[in-house]
Amino acid sequence: MNNLIASLYLRSSTFFTNIGDFVSGEVGRIKKDETGMELIQVILIILMVIIIAVALWTFLGSWITDLLQNVLDESSNINSDGISQPTP
Repeated sequence: MNNLIASLYLRSSTFFTNIGDFVSGEVGRIKKDETGMELIQVILIILMVIIIAVALWTFLGSWITDLLQNVLDESSNINSDGISQPTP
């Protein structure tokens, strides 16, 4: 009976050691495998640029529109000689 228990213990410990080696080997392989990472990095950088552009357009869009409208209004006051006439 003791031989059977000892044999089962050795087999189970060997089994779990093999499983542990397999799992640690797979985890190490996954950590070292970087295929596709460059594409993911490029996509993340593009998304970051788009988010920043949308945020800037949201916050500065009305200011830029007002600025351009003021320029257009002032340019309509310039006569053919290039002299700005005062607004009435």
